[in-house]
Amino acid sequence: MHRKLIAIAFFAAASAAAAYYFACMHNVLRIEGNGLVSPRLLPQNGEENVRYTHRFAVRNMGLGRIRLEKPVSSCGCTGVEAPSEIGAFGRAEILAHTEIPSSLLQGKRVEIFIRNSSKTPDIVLKCDTFLGNYYFFEPQTLDLGAVHEFSDMPPGAFHIGVTAGENTVPRLEAESGGAVRCETEWDGSPKRLSWPGEAASTSVFHRARVKVLPLAPNGVGKYESSVSCDLYGDSRYVFSVPVRWEIVPFAYFRENKYIFSADMKSLPVVLLHDFPRNGEPSVTVAPGDAFRISRSKKIGSGGEYLVEYIGPENSGALGEISAEFPNGKTASSRLVYGQMN
Repeated sequence: MHRKLIAIAFFAAASAAAAYYFACMHNVLRIEGNGLVSPRLLPQNGEENVRYTHRFAVRNMGLGRIRLEKPVSSCGCTGVEAPSEIGAFGRAEILAHTEIPSSLLQGKRVEIFIRNSSKTPDIVLKCDTFLGNYYFFEPQTLDLGAVHEFSDMPPGAFHIGVTAGENTVPRLEAESGGAVRCETEWDGSPKRLSWPGEAASTSVFHRARVKVLPLAPNGVGKYESSVSCDLYGDSRYVFSVPVRWEIVPFAYFRENKYIFSADMKSLPVVLLHDFPRNGEPSVTVAPGDAFRISRSKKIGSGGEYLVEYIGPENSGALGEISAEFPNGKTASSRLVYGQMN
């Protein structure tokens, strides 16, 4: 009698367990692990992006196969690898490969949606990626523009940023080979950045402005140099910023030659110079029986002169427009009417 009661109790418990299993757990897909928070990530080998793979362990709790549809990610920065089905009581991994720009200092959250044939119709996986030490510099190339000969070249600047530990003072070592001079000015208000989770840590984001000034430019021409930088934060970053500038003549006409015709007897002639540093030039045309200046006006760094051809229409003519400055320097351009050259 005692054994019979035990058997009945065992059968009742087994039946209850089986009923609970088929009612609640059969054909259920369970997420056993999640990659919700990544460790603190670092850009590798000077790359601008950081990469991390979140791993999610999944398990089929039932006797039948569970089919998985193609995963959909909330961000194009994340690609997902998942099996098309999981067998009875089978296990599998879903891999989420995230690649994001290291400039996203606050990190990135991505959600992954997977429809399946189990009792859990939708799987929603959440991936949080947090960045670690990071640097940037902009612009990638520093163009200082053009300046007139004998004029002072205004300085340009590029900006840098780097994360460092709370007790780390960042520094920049810049070398240009003597072509330009660099001065670094650090921002006095760095920003603290905190990462939650198992990889909890705090960094400080520092910014700086690097002023660049060419040294002793050597006459008219286009120049190029570069600033080689060693930037130290939590890590060391080595990069180079190309620098270019141009020295244009003390004064020059925009075109070397202005061509007039019967259909175009007047043309605007532009003189560029460092005004008012150079003073007001005296501008004349010759010969006076073929060309004349009908009006003029100041424009930016220089002036515009409307030159007219006043000679015979049936003949060619050669002339010149000249500018003479108070310091004795001059500039000129050719004036051509008809087939003369």
